[in-house]
Amino acid sequence: MFGEMLYLVKHGVPWQVLDGWSRARRMAACVALAEQGGEIFDWELMRYRYEE
Repeated sequence: MFGEMLYLVKHGVPWQVLDGWSRARRMAACVALAEQGGEIFDWELMRYRYEE
């Protein structure tokens, strides 16, 4: 949870805003930001996919 918050703060979301978000919303925001950076999240498995 704390790692998610730090990741989102690093990407410009104010700490005070995050404090009011649910864990699900923080996770979804983290996934959305990671996908913008090229990551692929598998929602069925709830983990990132890595190409080998």
